[in-house]
Amino acid sequence: VKTRYAPSPTGSLHLGGLRTALFNYLHARQSPDGKFLLRIEDTDQARTVPGAAEALQSTLTAFGMPPDEPVQKQSDRLELYSKHAEILVQKGLAYPCFCSACRLADLRKGQVANGMRSMYDRHCRGIPLGDSMAMVNDGKPHTLRLKAPLEGNTVVDDSVRGKVTFDNSLMDDQILIKSDGFPTYHLASVVDDHDMGITNVIRGEEWLPSTPKHLLLYDMFGWEAPEFSHLPLLLNKNRSKLSKRNNDLSVDDLLNVQGYSHSTIINFVALLGWSPQAKHDLFDSDDDELRMETVFPTMESLVSAFKLENASKRGAVVDVDFLHWLSGQHMRKLDRDFLVSEARGQFGGCSCCFSDEYLHQVVELVISRVDKVKELGSFTNHFLLPLERTEDLVWCDVGDRNVRVDILCVVRERLGGLEDWNERSIRECLKSSLSLLGSGVKMSDLMLSVRWGVTGSFRGAGLAETLSLLGQARVLRRLEVLELKE
Repeated sequence: VKTRYAPSPTGSLHLGGLRTALFNYLHARQSPDGKFLLRIEDTDQARTVPGAAEALQSTLTAFGMPPDEPVQKQSDRLELYSKHAEILVQKGLAYPCFCSACRLADLRKGQVANGMRSMYDRHCRGIPLGDSMAMVNDGKPHTLRLKAPLEGNTVVDDSVRGKVTFDNSLMDDQILIKSDGFPTYHLASVVDDHDMGITNVIRGEEWLPSTPKHLLLYDMFGWEAPEFSHLPLLLNKNRSKLSKRNNDLSVDDLLNVQGYSHSTIINFVALLGWSPQAKHDLFDSDDDELRMETVFPTMESLVSAFKLENASKRGAVVDVDFLHWLSGQHMRKLDRDFLVSEARGQFGGCSCCFSDEYLHQVVELVISRVDKVKELGSFTNHFLLPLERTEDLVWCDVGDRNVRVDILCVVRERLGGLEDWNERSIRECLKSSLSLLGSGVKMSDLMLSVRWGVTGSFRGAGLAETLSLLGQARVLRRLEVLELKE
């Protein structure tokens, strides 16, 4: 098995491109001697972005998908494409076209105005080969076009969609070599796939209508065609087509701005048109036990589960809520030593006075609430940093101010009297404090006031667990400072 990912270097990598690369990589890994290749399709020089090809290769490597052979660039292989196009011309299977861009634009305009299908009218198809070659030798600008069949059908046997039939009379005489000497996608892709020994072409559904032309080229050259698999379109939640202009869903944004991990993104992308045992409703389920079947924490686990036959025909909805849920699952599977190291990194020298044992306890306490590594600091800062007393903190909106002062005074006094400082004693102390505050005070008022006073936040791990880990001295000191501020 030999697969390839063949992007155009026209910008940053998006989810659709990463999905195509991943499916090709995973399918190649199903075979002991399978290979995954990278080919840069840079024949459209006007749209090529400098540095994009190198960035694509670096991104694939960072995601654990390095190519198994040296990267090929189509711009380095122009002579190969011209040679094969000339073979087709000499066989009478392709022909020079001398139509100007102005004539072609007028042709399209007239076809659209008359409600006709926009395609070349084969104006130059009937020129005798000798005459056309004489014009070519005289330096007349031209392209080379495929001589498509005028009747019959072409059947694409797609591993995802089954047999799809196309009417040959609707097939355009596709340009193979442009007037600048560069090949179009259709010729270059077929020549390269044959030359590189590609056995499986796995790509997006948008390329399915081009496949009859590719099969025709394989037949014209007398080559065996690879197996084709066309993956479903990526859709928004309203089932409209996902746009590449949505920068929030570029791979770079998901990684570096939104803070999702490589493993989370790969897991998410794998489920865009595929699921284990073809259970395509797993990630739509509200049942976390069912959803857990979609969690693949490593590339190795994905390779073990992946089967291309479980790919779906149905459009794949990009559900950011599911991505966030997956991120939490991956976060909780991360090595705790790594997370402790990350916590130290986020707080720099402020964490040096705390032991690894203490930081392990902190991480273990908050991990069920943290969904991304970048969020670790916001859930652990009150364990590692002095609590800054800002105006917002002092005048937090938790009930009546006088009631809040009463709560803090009572709780601090009760907590200060504890001889055994543990979760159970703290929990009982908080409950007993409520009985001293009058019937108008609710337990939620007490818990929020104390949590805000000790951590500066309304969210976090269990309050008793948090106070226990902070230690009696720090808790009392923070409540004392807050009472004084009040």
